[in-house]
Amino acid sequence: LFGAMAVPVGYLLGRQLAGRVAGWLSALLLGFSAYNGLMASFARPYILEQVFFLLALFFGWLYLGEAKDGARWPLFAALLLALGCHRFALQLFPVLGIFFLVGSNRKRALVLSNLPVVAVLLAVCWLFFFWHPDNAHSGRTALELTLGGLDDKLSFFRQLHRYLPLGGLWLLVLPITALLNPSRILWSHIAGFFLSLVALSLLAPADNPRYMAHLFAWAAVLSAVAVVLVLAQAARCLFRRQTSLPRRLAVMALLVLGVGGGVAYGYRGEDARNWFGSSLRYVDQGPACRTLKHLMGPDDTLISVDPGITFLYLGRDADYFLRERVDARTGTHRPFTLLEKGNRPDYFIDSPERLLRVLNQNRGRRVWLYANWKITWAISPEMDRLVRQ
Repeated sequence: LFGAMAVPVGYLLGRQLAGRVAGWLSALLLGFSAYNGLMASFARPYILEQVFFLLALFFGWLYLGEAKDGARWPLFAALLLALGCHRFALQLFPVLGIFFLVGSNRKRALVLSNLPVVAVLLAVCWLFFFWHPDNAHSGRTALELTLGGLDDKLSFFRQLHRYLPLGGLWLLVLPITALLNPSRILWSHIAGFFLSLVALSLLAPADNPRYMAHLFAWAAVLSAVAVVLVLAQAARCLFRRQTSLPRRLAVMALLVLGVGGGVAYGYRGEDARNWFGSSLRYVDQGPACRTLKHLMGPDDTLISVDPGITFLYLGRDADYFLRERVDARTGTHRPFTLLEKGNRPDYFIDSPERLLRVLNQNRGRRVWLYANWKITWAISPEMDRLVRQ
């Protein structure tokens, strides 16, 4: 439902930025996106966060950029709902600050009239992100993640390039098109987007693609805007009577070179499947887990590469979590730190030596290993050889 809602919301934002054509192209990109299709199938809040994030951007410019009072309460509702979905929605605050600085001249009136609302927002942020009562639910199988854990700081830009049609190219072209078509709203969105992308790259706990769900839809809209602005500028040069023949030929040559270079840069191998196809798909792990549940005895030991999945299907915690810490830049593996292990250091099997100790401790008991595709990167070659042995 919310995956479908992202389409009209993307249209609204694209139309606000560059007209109806940009709106329809934004809706097209979001409606046929393989990435958004995957996010919409998750029982997680990322697609909801994406929709409310886009709505907050849309109403944020109406209220802060154009001083339309009717957009005030829709903005605060979208902002609260986005914050309730995920803490990365906090990135909306600096973006809305940019809208405020470059937008309407009624800045003093806006600040004074909204002080109570800002106080409520700060209280909600504190409740959502910093208040942890003793009896609060805590994940029994989730890996402890800390902010700033991204090894490859360009990972999210590469993923945007991978899952958007020629996405990396159009995001680089966008500032140039904005120079040709200067507007406060466009520059505000460009500055806010790249600021958010840098912040996500610096603060994200891991490079899982789902963490960029809110930025992906924004990037799709900005890519659509870039396409429309480039083509509109080219059309003005080609069909304006005052344009000389050499200039028209130069524009045509640049278009041909730009499109050809963009395709060469942005299209490789299976890229089209990443954009609109079905490359982003998870395997149904239910049959394997049901077989395991049928075979396991109550006193057996379970080692799992994916404890959340085994808990879902088996109704019991894994005894041990098989995974090593991966350095994305070097591809090397190492044990997790005590901080990363939280209060369950014995739960982790994060080195070959630790696996041998666990197996020795469980002599005389049947030990089961549940592994899915994550094992191809979650353990080192040394651990893999020991598992097979």
